[in-house]
Amino acid sequence: MERQGRPVTKHESRGKQAGTTGSVATRLGGSNRLIGVRETAARLDVPVSTLYKHWREWQLTAYRVGRALKFRERDIEIWLERQRVGGVA
Repeated sequence: MERQGRPVTKHESRGKQAGTTGSVATRLGGSNRLIGVRETAARLDVPVSTLYKHWREWQLTAYRVGRALKFRERDIEIWLERQRVGGVA
């Protein structure tokens, strides 16, 4: 495979494979992929410092991978759904 005149990298091909099952993962509340603090904070629209300070209080499930704190994408999506305020969807 080539992309814009160059071979597709291993990383890019993985993204395409993940995209094929994206609708299934979305219906299940995200994928099992672990995401870092920056990406998690961006999804929650909070500063990284706020996430570090409140993740336990918010009862988010986190994993230590080496020194890094990671969150499962699916857990974040489920948590967000639980935070939904009533109203028109």
